[in-house]
Amino acid sequence: MRDIRVQHPLAIDPSGAMNAIWSGAEWDARWDAIRSFDVRYDDGVHQIARIVLDWSGDDVAMDVVRFRTDANRIDFFCPNPPRPLSYQSGSWGVESVDGECVLVAARRIALDPALPESGDAHRERLETYAGQLEARLSRILERFARGPG
Repeated sequence: MRDIRVQHPLAIDPSGAMNAIWSGAEWDARWDAIRSFDVRYDDGVHQIARIVLDWSGDDVAMDVVRFRTDANRIDFFCPNPPRPLSYQSGSWGVESVDGECVLVAARRIALDPALPESGDAHRERLETYAGQLEARLSRILERFARGPG
């Protein structure tokens, strides 16, 4: 397992940022790597969506189950995470860090251990994937933190 945490200063109202993250239409509008964001169920607190995104040139589909834990936090998990992951869960949230309001993305991931590789090779592959995910999360946060446009 590997934990990832990325944060970005928030330039808009926290509720606006969280509402945008909850909205499938906002994902389509703010991140060009999204091929589709299809919300299949949404009661305002629970949401199930299917996301298709461009991950390094490959279209990757994943189902996401999200929970609007409170006004400033959305927790999620992927029942069938995209390859090469065997596990993915996390949260989006607004927090105060050193007196500054920031938008935060946190993830817990594990890679599929099915490949025949040594422990060192697995750790290296996990760190490489985590680095790519951190960079992607940083770009996503920047777009949601600055607001529309």
